[in-house]
Amino acid sequence: LYLARFSAGYGLVTLLTLLPKFANTLDAGGTTIGLFYTGFTVAQTLAVVPLAWAGDRGDKRTILLGCLGLGVATYALFGFVGSAAGLIAVRALQGVVATGMGLMTLSLVGELASADTRANRIGRANAARFLASIGGGLSAGWLYDTFDGFEAVFGLTTALFVVTLVA
Repeated sequence: LYLARFSAGYGLVTLLTLLPKFANTLDAGGTTIGLFYTGFTVAQTLAVVPLAWAGDRGDKRTILLGCLGLGVATYALFGFVGSAAGLIAVRALQGVVATGMGLMTLSLVGELASADTRANRIGRANAARFLASIGGGLSAGWLYDTFDGFEAVFGLTTALFVVTLVA
């Protein structure tokens, strides 16, 4: 679960770090740039209730695995985005992934931990995500510059999601 928290945080921050470069590559401006963020947020808003309901009514682990699988596809798709509309659509998928993984990982950590270790375990899970945020922010720019493009960044992020899904 800590690895899943790490993967989710890493994916979010790497893209946020590179979003201005994506906008420049796609010659996006004005309203379109706002839609890069709006697509993500609207998808989160629409996904939160159904995902939370599914996690409460069904098997949280299955929902988490589904979100991880969607994460693999989403971060792989980022490497193929060639238009502003494509980026908005993939960002919306990323919003669903981020919401589902955030809800299910913390819910499972809380459910699996004993009452006397719950706060500590949730704190560690949040620390894993925070560590990913730092690592994602630092590595995204370096990978982009070193390998001259987005492919290395999204290849690594996709591989991280695959490893997390298998684990």
